[in-house]
Parts: sequence; structure tokens; C-alpha cells
Amino acid sequence: MIGQVNNLQTINNWWAMDEVPRFIIISGPTGSGRYTLTKEMSKITHSYLVENGLGVDDVREAVKNCYRCAGRTIYLFRNADKMSTAAKNALLKITEEPPRQAHFVVTVQNSENMLETLRSRATAMPMEAYTAEELDIFYHDYTNKTGEQIRELSDTPGMMLALEKTDYQGLLDFCNMVVDNINVVTGVNAFKIGQRIRVKEEGDGWDPDLFFHVLTQVLLQKALDPSRRNKDNARRCSKMLQITRRYYREFNMTGLKKDATLDMWILAMREV
Repeated sequence: MIGQVNNLQTINNWWAMDEVPRFIIISGPTGSGRYTLTKEMSKITHSYLVENGLGVDDVREAVKNCYRCAGRTIYLFRNADKMSTAAKNALLKITEEPPRQAHFVVTVQNSENMLETLRSRATAMPMEAYTAEELDIFYHDYTNKTGEQIRELSDTPGMMLALEKTDYQGLLDFCNMVVDNINVVTGVNAFKIGQRIRVKEEGDGWDPDLFFHVLTQVLLQKALDPSRRNKDNARRCSKMLQITRRYYREFNMTGLKKDATLDMWILAMREV
């Protein structure tokens, strides 16, 4: 995989010293390579990789099976931000006395979405930030193209590929429109923004991960652009950036209604 030099070295050191942690939380934004890093871990440690669902029954089944595994096995729970509290509690049992051959890996966008007790018992492994050069090399290797604008909107390899597959210029225009008009248009028209964002897997609209990511990049650029003369607008964009990051974290949490979270985000943005 590209990048992640320090994380890969850490895994190699664990293996060399026979000290691979029993419970690991890998955290990082969408497309940062959490899954790829886990697969690399399974290769380095010569482990079977077993992917599991996020439901409480899935966790219980994995816990039951891990005591019967014949060889070193990594039990992976991907995107566990969406895991219910009951499922997270089911994981607590295995963190107390895990069998020697079993290792549990949980990937999340934000480690704060895991129970504090789980975090205290886990080994944290945040994904490393990618350099512009690493992203350029990755994008060219996968597409045989240069993608300077896509790279400016992305901070992870996966996000670059996701933007490549969509109308990223249309999404960029939409995000700029939102920033410039969300607290200018009427309330009725402002709430129509939510109708353009997909809140259900089978629904229409922009993918919420892509939307919030590109919107964050737009706000960040406008808040930090030294050439902007309107300092009040820069401060406004900075406040909108904080609001967007907060509600995007809530948007990915289990148990919260996504459409209601979008409405709360729109209300907060209009008050800036």
C-alpha cells in the first residue's frame, strides 16, 4: 500500500517481538486505507482475516468462534462507527481475556464513537496523513491520469477514487452554492439542500461522505485563503467549518436519524 510507513513499521515490530495486540482500533477518514492496512497486517503476521458484520449477533458469533480458531486469526469489524451500543458492549467480553491466537481489529472514522471502556483496552492506530506526492502517485497508478483538482479536494486515496467516479465538478459547484447561499435564501429553499443529499442507501442525491468532505475542503480554503479581503466572510466560513465537522460526525453515528441531523446542520449553518 502507499504511505503508512510508520504504521507498517509498527506492525512489523509487533510481529518481530511477538507482541501483536489483541484488540486494535484503526481510525481515519473515509478512503484513508484502514481496510488495506488491516489486510497488510494479516500478511505480515501470517494471520487469517475474517470479516464480520456489525450487529450484536455478529459480534457474539465472532467471540464464540475465536475460542475455536485453529491458527492466528484477525477478526475485523469495518466502519464500526455504525455499530450499536449493544454490539460494542458484546466486544467488551473479548477484550478481557482474548484467546492467544485471536486478534480483533475495529476500523472507525472517529475513535470517539467507540465506548470509552473499549478505547481504554485497545491499542490505537490512527492512519497517517498522505503527502501530495503520495496522492499524485496513487492517482496516476490507478487511472494513468493526473488529477490536480481532485487531489486538492481529497486527502485520502479512497476519496480521490470516489471523486473520480462521480461528477466532482458538479459537486464542487453545489458545495460552493451552499456556502454562498445557505443563510441568504428562504428557510424553505435552504431545507431543499437536504433533498440533494442521499440519506438512504437506495436513495438519490449526493453521497453524504463525498458531500461533507468536499464541503469541508471548500470551507477550509475560503477560511484560510490569505487573498480574501473580506475578513468577516473568512470568519463566517471558519464557523461553518466547525459546524459541518461536528454534524458530519453525528451523521455517521448509529441511532441518530440522518434526515433530522441534516436539518439540524442546516439550521446551525443559517445562524452563522
